[in-house]
Amino acid sequence: MWQTPQREGFVELEQNFARLLRNKGGTTWVSKIVNPNESGLLQAVAKELPEFFEKGTLINFICTESGGFQLVDFPKDLKKTDIINNLKLNKKELFNTKTELIFNVYDHSYESETKKVAVSFLPTSVIEDITQAIAGTDFKLGKITTGPDTLMGAFARIYTQQPGVTDLIIQVGYSRVHLIAIQNNKIIQQRSLLTGSLKELESVLFSAYSVVREDAWLMLSKNHQHPVQVIEDTINNNRFDLLTRIGGFVAELRAQKFLSEGSKIYVHSALVDEPDLASIIYERFGLETIRFNGMANDEKGLSFEDFTACWLSGAHSPIARNIAQEKSVASFQLAVTPKFALICVIIFTLAPFAMLNLADSKLNNLLLKVKSEYANVETMRQDIKNAAEEQAKLLAVSKEIAEDLANRGIATKITRVVTENLPESCRLQSIDLNLKDCKAFITGFAVDTETALKYYDIINKCLLLSKPKLTIDTTDPIKVYFTITADVGEPKTRSKKGK
Repeated sequence: MWQTPQREGFVELEQNFARLLRNKGGTTWVSKIVNPNESGLLQAVAKELPEFFEKGTLINFICTESGGFQLVDFPKDLKKTDIINNLKLNKKELFNTKTELIFNVYDHSYESETKKVAVSFLPTSVIEDITQAIAGTDFKLGKITTGPDTLMGAFARIYTQQPGVTDLIIQVGYSRVHLIAIQNNKIIQQRSLLTGSLKELESVLFSAYSVVREDAWLMLSKNHQHPVQVIEDTINNNRFDLLTRIGGFVAELRAQKFLSEGSKIYVHSALVDEPDLASIIYERFGLETIRFNGMANDEKGLSFEDFTACWLSGAHSPIARNIAQEKSVASFQLAVTPKFALICVIIFTLAPFAMLNLADSKLNNLLLKVKSEYANVETMRQDIKNAAEEQAKLLAVSKEIAEDLANRGIATKITRVVTENLPESCRLQSIDLNLKDCKAFITGFAVDTETALKYYDIINKCLLLSKPKLTIDTTDPIKVYFTITADVGEPKTRSKKGK
């Protein structure tokens, strides 16, 4: 069994917190959460290092929030140096940032017309800050890598893929959700989503219900002592949105004939255990679904937090690329005699123009080569731009369709409540649902006032109707006419439209 070295530690850098992980005794994982202090997150981590790790430990940093991973198509004959130069030139189009980035690229291609290159990247400032924070301490700096690289390392040390079979890894993290399709231990498709991340769900619950992080995580893991139905419905809606995005990714893989009956889906929860997520994914897509946390069978943790943190040990694997590799520079000195130096002076004095012409010729040839290679990349850039515009149009249309379906769903639910719970001695004349203004108007008649009030109580219990008002007309000696008005929509929908 693979075991991490005893003198190696792991630090995850996320949004507003960090996690430390070490191995104890070869099979036990121990972790710790670190919150930023007044000087910042890295300063707080540097302060905790001597308390958590042994002196001289090699520290690996996993940048799950600031680090990125992406597959990019390039011409097959393009060299690594040319690829990196093109990434730097086109970082705005490819990575949507103007920040200075450092890249580590490696070929993860499969049979296709182009070479699919796996690109791991980090902002230069992050690497400089980490290097500065570790300098002057009693610890050595190991790798600086990304979350997807670390996840692949954790997966590779536990599972072995069947040759030719494509599997899907889904990681629900704090700042992102990663979807990775792998075949023969190579990444063939990858997506990084904000939808479904714990940070997004926290923001939704806090803005709608003022739920703090601790309560949100307890409700997500089904461990809260006082669950609230409307909050649980909001969480379920968020998870269904995530399943929709996963469904699009699965459909794309099936269209390219990557997925088969032997394919498996591995679900990894980076922080909070969601007991129902794996079963829902299995029911939705019909593929064998396995929950994994990066811990082997004979390993253990002292607490639940240790189980969710042990995947960070995947940074030790060779699969996890070190983005901050040191560049060695070779230098030498040449010692010559005065006579030899005089001969060199004469040669460079008599033949300067020949050397300049030779250098100019080599430079022209190099420029022509770079231009020819860049032409292919420029064509690819235009294709990517056109695809992005087409995707934006499709997203706009899908958003309109989703809104229309959501409104229809609300109208259907209200209509069923209004009609199916009608007392026997009560009849309806009209139902008017104005979803644009979020208003409902219900008119009808009953045999007496008590029946009309009973029906009003039924309407008052409907979660999709609020602030109902009842008006009764008793001028008719036989029938009691009533009118009920109410606000339409779930509480979070009405609050947004009311702002």
